[in-house]
Amino acid sequence: MTIATLAEVKAILGLADTESDARITAMLGGVSSMVEKFTRRAWSNASASTISSGGDRALLLSRYPITSVETITDRHSGFEVSSDQYRIDAPNGMVYRLPWGAYWATMGDSSPFGGDSASAQNIPRWQVEYTGGPDSAPDDVKMAFAEIISSLMKSSGGISSEKDGDYSYSISNSMGIPPSAAFILKSNMKGFG
Repeated sequence: MTIATLAEVKAILGLADTESDARITAMLGGVSSMVEKFTRRAWSNASASTISSGGDRALLLSRYPITSVETITDRHSGFEVSSDQYRIDAPNGMVYRLPWGAYWATMGDSSPFGGDSASAQNIPRWQVEYTGGPDSAPDDVKMAFAEIISSLMKSSGGISSEKDGDYSYSISNSMGIPPSAAFILKSNMKGFG
């Protein structure tokens, strides 16, 4: 699923004709991926699987708000964590271990199902199967998305700055996101990397 549809991009950019439809359509998936990498979060509701080392008070999930958590599995022991051993912070995409404030890394020998210590195995320990993400991206993210598409349509051969009379344009980051779009997207970034 893309962050915005062809119709939404055209409406934001004020395009009424069909001349650019094929080119815009070809960019929708790639620009969606670019925006998701930049913001470190997903912008559509879907099933997902996340593998985490844990060790912190919360497992951080990239698709939020969380709709449901199907399973949390300890990959070292193969046991599934019971739903009474965690709490879901759906709006923020976090799963906290219970009792409140406990660390995921300490779950193992003291848990009802035992297991090897996380450090001994040297592989990410927790696998979370869940559904999450917004039903659609907010309007400001769609606007930034359309601006990136517009800048890509105008770009020519890697030019990073251009001036034409009173108008100037530049790309200031390695992802090719115009500064005004980056400003919008930064306010929608996930707070972990």
